[in-house]
Amino acid sequence: MRLQPRFSLQWWLSIGLSTVMFGSLALFVGHVLGGREGASLFLWVAAAALLGDLVVALVYEAVAPTRVVIGPGDRLASHDPLHEPAVAIDGFEQSPHGRVRVRGEVWLARHVTVQVDGLRRGERVRVIAREGLLLVVSRDESSGIGPG
Repeated sequence: MRLQPRFSLQWWLSIGLSTVMFGSLALFVGHVLGGREGASLFLWVAAAALLGDLVVALVYEAVAPTRVVIGPGDRLASHDPLHEPAVAIDGFEQSPHGRVRVRGEVWLARHVTVQVDGLRRGERVRVIAREGLLLVVSRDESSGIGPG
């Protein structure tokens, strides 16, 4: 899962567009219809643009998803760990397929290598990808536990 930053380029562009739109409208209303001039007109335009931007930002917050569910192997942000720690439960002895426990949940998993290298029950692994509901794992080299 790839997440965009909270205030992405698209967000800033739409806020900038709303600033121009509300500012132009306020300029028209203040100068043509209201007869404002100079500093009074500037304050009128700035206040209207700020209020318009605030309304647009609040609408974005109301309609945007407020909760993102992150699954094993997915990163919350660029500074989060790339590989999620997991523990092999069973099934890897004779096959590259088995089950792992991640964050208290048991998931079906496939070892990243095609060859059988005998992950043992309780061995630490890393989730490196997700293919639907199947996790792709690799041996956690930092655990000090190797094959055989």
